[in-house]
Amino acid sequence: MVSFWDSISQRKTFTSIAKEESKLKRVLTTYDLTALSIGSTLGIGIYFLPGAVAKNVAGPSVVLSFVLAAFACVLSGICYAELSSRVPKAGSAYIYAYVTVGELMAFIIGWVVIMEYVIGASSVARGLSVYVDSLFNGTMEATFREVYQIENVPFLSPYFDFFTCAVCIILGIALSVGLKESARMNNVLVVINVTVMLIVIGVGSLEANFHNWALTPKEVPSGFGVGGFFPYGVTGAIAGAATCFYGFVGFDSITTTGEEVENPQRALPLSIILSLTIICVLYCGVAIVLTLMWPYYLQDVNAPLPYVFGQIGWPWVQWVFTIIGGIVGTFASLIGSLLPIPRVVYSMADDGLLFKFLATVHPKFGTPFTATLVTSVIAGVLGGIFNLKQLVDLMSIGTLLAFTLVAVCVLILRYRDEPDENCMLINSEIGESSRLTQVWLGEKTTVKKIFKQLWNWNKLPIPTYLSSAIVTVETVLFVTCSIGLVSLVNYNASLGASNFAVYTIITVSVMIFLLFSISLQPTSLISLQFKAPFVPLLPAISIMFNVYLMLLLDLATWIRFVSWLSVDYI
Repeated sequence: MVSFWDSISQRKTFTSIAKEESKLKRVLTTYDLTALSIGSTLGIGIYFLPGAVAKNVAGPSVVLSFVLAAFACVLSGICYAELSSRVPKAGSAYIYAYVTVGELMAFIIGWVVIMEYVIGASSVARGLSVYVDSLFNGTMEATFREVYQIENVPFLSPYFDFFTCAVCIILGIALSVGLKESARMNNVLVVINVTVMLIVIGVGSLEANFHNWALTPKEVPSGFGVGGFFPYGVTGAIAGAATCFYGFVGFDSITTTGEEVENPQRALPLSIILSLTIICVLYCGVAIVLTLMWPYYLQDVNAPLPYVFGQIGWPWVQWVFTIIGGIVGTFASLIGSLLPIPRVVYSMADDGLLFKFLATVHPKFGTPFTATLVTSVIAGVLGGIFNLKQLVDLMSIGTLLAFTLVAVCVLILRYRDEPDENCMLINSEIGESSRLTQVWLGEKTTVKKIFKQLWNWNKLPIPTYLSSAIVTVETVLFVTCSIGLVSLVNYNASLGASNFAVYTIITVSVMIFLLFSISLQPTSLISLQFKAPFVPLLPAISIMFNVYLMLLLDLATWIRFVSWLSVDYI
C-alpha cells in the first residue's frame, strides 16, 4: 500500500516523460519561439521604464541598470534553457518541480505559475487599455464608469474595464483555434515593434548630446542628484537594476510550449538565449539615446520617448512611436502572455491535478482548447476589476518564486542519480567505480560516510543516492542562508555595525562552504543538448538575486500571495 507521503512526493522520471505521447501539434519553430519570447517581454515596459528609472533612480547610468538586470535575467534564462532541454514538455516550472521535488510541490508551484501568467496577461491587457484610452483623452474610462462603477475598494479598479476583458477573450479564441496562425500574427507584430525600436535608436542617435552625460551639479535642480553619469551614485544604478529586471520578465513563457515545438531540446534553449540578447540590446539602445537626447531630470516618466521626440522637434517619430509602436508592441506582449496559461493548466489537468476536462485537446486544431478559453475569460475578468499596480506586484512575486525554483531544480538535477540508458552504458564501462556505487547504495549510511561524501572523499564518478541527498539538503540550506543574508542587508541598522559584520561573515562563510561541497559531488551523466555553465555558481547567484527582489516586495503583496495559495486547499 502506498503511503500518503509516498503519494505526494512521487516524482516523474525522465524515462516516464519520454514515453508520454503528446496530444498537441508540433508546429512551432525556433523563429516562432524567439518572436514569442521577444513579444511577451518587449511590451509596455520599454515605453516607460527607461525614462522613469533615469529620472528618479539612476540617471544616465540607467544603461548599466539594464545591463545588470539583463545579466540577472540571463542567469535565470540559462537555467530555464537547461531544464527545457532536459524536460521538453508543456508546463514550464510546474513540470520541472514534478521531476525534481515531487507532486505536492509541483501542484503548489503550478498554482503559482498559473497566477503569474494569468495576472501577467491581465496587467498587459489593462496596460493596453490605459494606453489606448490616453489617445482618446479618457473617453473609455468615462464611458465604463457610467456603465458600472466600483466604489470604496482600495485594491480594485474604480470601474470595470470592458475593453481589457474583451481583448483577452478575443485573443484567447484566436489562440484556441490555431497556434501556428497566432504565432504568424505575433511574428508580424514583433517585426514591426523591433523595427520601430531600431528607427527610434537610429533617429535618436542623430540628436545625441554627450553633455547630458556630464552635467555639473550647478546644472541639475535640487532633488535630482549631482549630475554626471552617476547622479545618484553607483547604488542608484544597482537600485535601478532591480526595477529594470521586470522589463525582461516574460521570456519564460515559451518554456510552456515544449510539446508544440518541432525540435524542443534544441529550439527552446536557443530561443531563450537569442531573445534575451535581442531584448537587452534594444533596451540598452533606447536608454542610451533617451538620456543623450534629453537631460535625465527632464524625462517624462509616463511616456518618455514620445515626449523627448516632441521636445526636439521630431513630431512624426513621436506619433509613429506612440500609435504604431505602443499598440503593436503591447498586443504582441499580450499574445505572449496569454499563450502559456492554458499550457500549464493542460499539463496539470493531464496529470490529474486539476479538473480533467481542462486537458481537452481539440481534434482539429491540436490546441488545449477548453483550457485556453477558460483561462482567457479569467484573465479578462481579473484585468477588468483590478488596478494595474496591484496586478503587477502580485505577478512579480510569482515570477521571482518560479525563477528561484528553476535555479534550485538545475542544482538538484545536475547532481541526481537518475536512471538513464546512457548512464547505464557508462556504468558498465566504468566497472570498479560502478561496483563502488552499488556498495554505497547498499550499505547503511553513517555519520562518517556522510562527512566523507561532503568532500567526495572516494572520488565517485557518478551520483549515488547519498550524494544526491547531500546536494538537495545543501541546496535548501543555501536558499535559507540567502534569505538570511538579504534580511541582514535590509535590516542592518537595527543590529549595529559589529553584530552585522559578525553575522554576515558567518552566513557568507556557510554559503561558500555549501557551494564548494556541492561542486565536489559527482554530476549526472545524462546527455543534454544544452547545459548551464559554471554550476553551481551560476544558479546560486540567480537564487540570491531573486530572493533579494522578493524580500523588497511589501507585506500586502505577500498576504495576497498567500491568499492565492490558500485556494489550493479550498
